[in-house]
Amino acid sequence: MREDKEIQKLEKDKMKYVQKLAAHYQRIEGLPNGAQRDAVVKDILECKQIIFKINDQLMDLKTREQ
Repeated sequence: MREDKEIQKLEKDKMKYVQKLAAHYQRIEGLPNGAQRDAVVKDILECKQIIFKINDQLMDLKTREQ
């Protein structure tokens, strides 16, 4: 039961970062090259890394359930 709640929390967190990632991709299209665009690219990469880590945690939890 505890694992189910943890999975739900991780999935909720993942969706938050996926939405943030989508917003960054929409934002970057209109930005010219420069420091502001570089900052958005950095945020995109950070979001991707967090999503990958959450996916790994979800896989571990789901594997344990089986």
